[in-house]
Amino acid sequence: MTMAETRPSYRNRRMAKVQNKAMAADVSRRLWQLREARGLARRTVREQKGIADSQLQRIETGEASPRYVDIVALCELYGVPVVAVTDGAYDFEKLLAAVQLERLVKNAIAYEDEEPEEPVYGQEE
Repeated sequence: MTMAETRPSYRNRRMAKVQNKAMAADVSRRLWQLREARGLARRTVREQKGIADSQLQRIETGEASPRYVDIVALCELYGVPVVAVTDGAYDFEKLLAAVQLERLVKNAIAYEDEEPEEPVYGQEE
């Protein structure tokens, strides 16, 4: 076999590149949705995982393809398996709904635990 016979055709290489870009865009969108669902600011991600705000923004908007190490770090922070972000067959919508529900429950519990302020009678507002 010659080298030309073993090398993928231009069309196949181009299709693989398009598929990789589409997959990267899907991963980027999922990472953004998870950060939003967790209610985390980019600053929080920077402080906890060391990913710069600008880099995270480029990843989430699809301007930069996320590195695998960043995907792993973000999934760890968001509390989801890596496969949830990288596998198109994974039921991501169900996972996202569970993450959003978990956040709502945590916020409700935190709200109930707060001490109500005692009204001060006789003070004018």
